Amino acid sequence: MRKIVLLPVHNERATLPAVLEHLALSCDRVIAIDDGSSDGSAEIVRAWEGKNRTVMLIGSSRNLGKSAALELGFRKVLEMIGQGLVDPEDAVITTDADGQIPPEIIEKACLDFAERKLDMLIGSRDFRLYPHLKRLGNAAITRLASRLTGFRFEDTLCGLRVLRAGTILRILERYRARRYSCEQEISMIGVMLGLRTANDLAVPTAYYRSNSTWLDALEITWDSLRTWRRLKRATKAGADAP
Repeated sequence: MRKIVLLPVHNERATLPAVLEHLALSCDRVIAIDDGSSDGSAEIVRAWEGKNRTVMLIGSSRNLGKSAALELGFRKVLEMIGQGLVDPEDAVITTDADGQIPPEIIEKACLDFAERKLDMLIGSRDFRLYPHLKRLGNAAITRLASRLTGFRFEDTLCGLRVLRAGTILRILERYRARRYSCEQEISMIGVMLGLRTANDLAVPTAYYRSNSTWLDALEITWDSLRTWRRLKRATKAGADAP
């Protein structure tokens, strides 16, 4: 099982070199998706790409948001499956470039993922460094996903997750996420499609930083309801088809 990392990047010049150094040594392929960085992050990745065949740079010249960046990464993985460069049984790992999630946790995550024969493994963060309101907001959004899907989530918004490459097409067919709603939507889609899912991998938090706002939390809440309704309609249409 090869390890393919999708790394959305937006203005992460300070932390990116250390993250890339670890990932390039421990993973088979690192696909960095630049999301319109203006601080030289793309140039850092491009330098790594020139000296290390493990690292690949794709992305957009303008900032489209994390959800759009992840979609670009997923579509690149699908392209590589078609070319025979990625196997459907390979592990596709999403993580962040800001160093909040220690990159060394990926090895443990992939071992757990393989041993349990999962389709999707989602991290569950240590929130002790998070402000009280952020903890409450994350808990409320996670609880909403649990109520809508009937699956007991622990932390739907964790940026670290492992997916079986062969599931990505099915997820993308139903993916409509915007801005920061990607993790919530992928979590819900995976469970509602019946993917073998776990959300119990303990993930330490190196430090606290957040770019999202309460407006983003409201958008994630609304997107959760739209995702649930969209998949319920698709399921009903499939059941009603002759």
